Amino acid sequence: MRPEPVGADRSDAIPPASAYFYHRAVAPMMWVLFCLAAIETAVVHTLVMFWSETVAWILSVATGSIFLWLLLLIRSLRHRPVLLTRTGLQWRSGWLYDIPVPLNAVAGLQQDWTLADIKARGVVNGALIAHPNIVLRLDPPIVYRGRKREFLAHRFDDPKAFALALDALRGVP
Repeated sequence: MRPEPVGADRSDAIPPASAYFYHRAVAPMMWVLFCLAAIETAVVHTLVMFWSETVAWILSVATGSIFLWLLLLIRSLRHRPVLLTRTGLQWRSGWLYDIPVPLNAVAGLQQDWTLADIKARGVVNGALIAHPNIVLRLDPPIVYRGRKREFLAHRFDDPKAFALALDALRGVP
């Protein structure tokens, strides 16, 4: 195998679409949230039932639909990975987020960031309740759900593979 010449385009090494998963990093925390919410709900429903059985049934229907929504979200994490193509990204977090990002809008990986940076207004945090291990800086910012977004954060199962593939596509050595 010949060594790659300096400055060569490495984008040919990337398949037309590469999938980067996050469910092993994000789903366990979501399951903990689900279980804690189920315990709390059982206690609250028991107490409400002593007060009013009708209110308890109304509350049960409402929380049942919320639990179904959360269950479907957790299960969708495995089936909707972030996609990296030669033209851009599909920045996903289950079915909650699906953001098309052109490759020329990705300015690079943000190396140093704090929790306050992640909670800022111009950030889409695909890690949901987990702490992100990748933050992308966008220049120019994209508009998503009516707001200007300058950063995308996520918690990947293999952040180094994503960073290497992104750098290869962008031509960063």
